[in-house]
Amino acid sequence: MNWTLHFLGTGAAHAAELGSSAAVIERDGRPLLLIDCGPDTLDRYMAAYDAPPEALYITHVHMDHVGGMERLFARLWFDDAWRGRTRLFVHAALVPWLQGRVADYPGVLAEGGVLRPGPGRKRRLYRRYAADSRGAGAVRAGR
Repeated sequence: MNWTLHFLGTGAAHAAELGSSAAVIERDGRPLLLIDCGPDTLDRYMAAYDAPPEALYITHVHMDHVGGMERLFARLWFDDAWRGRTRLFVHAALVPWLQGRVADYPGVLAEGGVLRPGPGRKRRLYRRYAADSRGAGAVRAGR
């Protein structure tokens, strides 16, 4: 069994030519987990593996790490073969922040539905995660 870490990019906003910071954990050459999804990550991932990621882990919500999630969502949502197949892993404390960056930010995701709980569940979702995120000041409980 051979484990590798394949860097798709090592740049940031000021070094876009190096690609968005993202890496893939591989086992025997097969991608298992994409780490972060910046603005150009999906293109780089598809060029390397010719399929969308099966699993995505978000480390934090700076745009150079989550700015490509809208493109990933659109790719998955409109491809029946891939809809619902990519698992998202994110620390509970980041859920409200990710919601704000990707789903609630004006005009970012016109399609909606990413990390957006159903009617009447938003209050419970925030209350559930608020205890974990208070240290970061993300969301007040009951909001």
